[in-house]
Amino acid sequence: METLEPILAQHPFLKGLDPKYLKLIVGCASNVVFQAGEFIFRTGENADHFYIVRQGKVVIETYSPVKGPITIHTRQQGEVLG
Repeated sequence: METLEPILAQHPFLKGLDPKYLKLIVGCASNVVFQAGEFIFRTGENADHFYIVRQGKVVIETYSPVKGPITIHTRQQGEVLG
């Protein structure tokens, strides 16, 4: 199984972080897979996770009763979410 430490250590968001703090983050990290159309967060939920998009994209959207889903932003591979 692939360890997340080299992936996280090289990511621009965490690159250069003191190794002891990186190890703390690695200890809390896990690989998570979401299917197309699956919700990651919903409005009003606690923001107690963050994600690095490793593959695909994540659409951040809101909902309008008149227009339906409205895309606010799209996160691409390598970007941070949360």
